Amino acid sequence: MQPKLSAALGTQVIVDNRPGANGVISLQILKNSEPDGHTVAMGHIGGLVISPAIQKVNYDPYKDFAYIGMLVSLQNILIVHPSVPAKNLTEFLAYAKSQQGRLNYASSGIGSPGHLAGVLLETMTKVPMTHVPYKGGGPAITDLIAGHVPSFIAVISTAVPHVQSGKVRAIGVTGAKRAEALPTYRPSPKPA
Repeated sequence: MQPKLSAALGTQVIVDNRPGANGVISLQILKNSEPDGHTVAMGHIGGLVISPAIQKVNYDPYKDFAYIGMLVSLQNILIVHPSVPAKNLTEFLAYAKSQQGRLNYASSGIGSPGHLAGVLLETMTKVPMTHVPYKGGGPAITDLIAGHVPSFIAVISTAVPHVQSGKVRAIGVTGAKRAEALPTYRPSPKPA
């Protein structure tokens, strides 16, 4: 987005990634910046809704920011390492149940949408799993691909390139309809 923003605004836009704490770190930096209209942040549900609801943060998401607009709406996706024998949600839940709470699922952090999706999945299915929080989606997908964690509930944009390359397998998405980012995805059969 940076090149297009620079062109549209007619000025250089500098991206300063500040990951961690479910988006709270970047929003605290935004709150403490000069209110001159030159500093913006891409907030998300984690830092603007979830974290303020479950912990003390040093900003008020309603009073401390001027909202410009919504950029994206993303689904979460449950993806697994190819060594996991499940090809769909039913098989994944059966596999998770057989692990008796020892099956780990990664998320981009405590209180993140992926974490809450995992808690909801456990609650609805009564299948216990173990949450492994990471400091963002990048480290989590890296460990999933390396086989250090068997599953990850990710923001779909983090997962799509790796699903398409076959490095990970998609099990299911949140939401009521098929993900537009993977409209015809079908897992590849295991090589013989």
